[in-house]
Amino acid sequence: MRVLLDFNQITVGGGVQVALTVLHNAARTRQVRWFAVLSPELRAEARAGCADACEEILELPGRTAIERYLNGGRIRAFERRVRPDVSFSVFGPVAWRAGSPHLQGFAIPHLIYPEVELPSQGVRAAAFKRALARRAQFLVVESETVRRRMECHLRIDRRKVFVVRNSYSPLFAQRLREVAAHPREPGSPFAILVPAVHAAHKNLEVLPRAAVVLRRLLDGKPFRFVLTLPTDGGPWAALRKAAASLRVLEHVESVGAVPHGRIAELYRQADCVCLPTLLECSTAVYPESFMAGVPVTTSRRDFALESCGEAALYFNPLDPADIAEKLALLADDRELRGRLASEGERQLGRAYPAPEEKWQAQLQVLRRVAARESAATEPGWAGGGDE
Repeated sequence: MRVLLDFNQITVGGGVQVALTVLHNAARTRQVRWFAVLSPELRAEARAGCADACEEILELPGRTAIERYLNGGRIRAFERRVRPDVSFSVFGPVAWRAGSPHLQGFAIPHLIYPEVELPSQGVRAAAFKRALARRAQFLVVESETVRRRMECHLRIDRRKVFVVRNSYSPLFAQRLREVAAHPREPGSPFAILVPAVHAAHKNLEVLPRAAVVLRRLLDGKPFRFVLTLPTDGGPWAALRKAAASLRVLEHVESVGAVPHGRIAELYRQADCVCLPTLLECSTAVYPESFMAGVPVTTSRRDFALESCGEAALYFNPLDPADIAEKLALLADDRELRGRLASEGERQLGRAYPAPEEKWQAQLQVLRRVAARESAATEPGWAGGGDE
């Protein structure tokens, strides 16, 4: 089988981790011939791994969504030349039309959460992306929640939507084994890791207000929110300014953008993970936290409930006081933290396939798309749920 991997849309955040994992798996799947389209950002992270996995690589420029959209003609010409049996746009929907059977990943949650208003999303851009999703030949998502919402809000026939559940990165698992837990000194701050890029739906602006309440609840016990925002960027400057105006700057810090290879170190140094996100299609934060044994507190939303089950402490992400109350519970109750960490280990086995199982499910979907089969029946990790 010949497969074209389209990574043109992937530049930052969790998408880079997903792309690196795909390339890592492709490099050891020799019975498939791989070809790839890469963004410059991904090529910088992937380095030699791309050459190990792919017979031929097309690297395309494009720092903005519009520039990446204009790359469609070059991708189509590349596809005609390498003649794949199936093309896989790992994150879509994309504007270019493949001549081969075409599978597209879907990870634009604001299209399926109309009840969540985000100021940064233009009406025309959202309508364009909805149209692209509806015309896609085949789609793949990582949860039944997303598939149900796509059917409900985008009117997409579920028979063309495959489900391959999320997992943790094998690179993360390897690095986690190599990194020792950070020793906790008496009186050291309670470390609340917030591993997220800046985006409107990540809801990071709520954290300084939560810090105000948390300081009162902890009554002098030191704590800090540890973010992963670039320290030379506008989003961090705005967040820092808000924290300073509320006099909680000593409780909010950023370690800067963290390469995928170093994120395990942050989990090892954390007492808990806080993710106040408003919407998601999927996130690696939950399985990474479970694997690292770090308790999770996150938004009480359908995507989180499916992903975390009983392994998280839930809050209203729009209520800073509720966020602070849940964090105070974790900070004051070592036994609760231990119970959540243990439940997280169980949830990892229940709800997430091992990386190899996920990869085999992805290969199965690629074969089915190459044969133009529908997603009407899906065995194992590729599907399940309410089929």
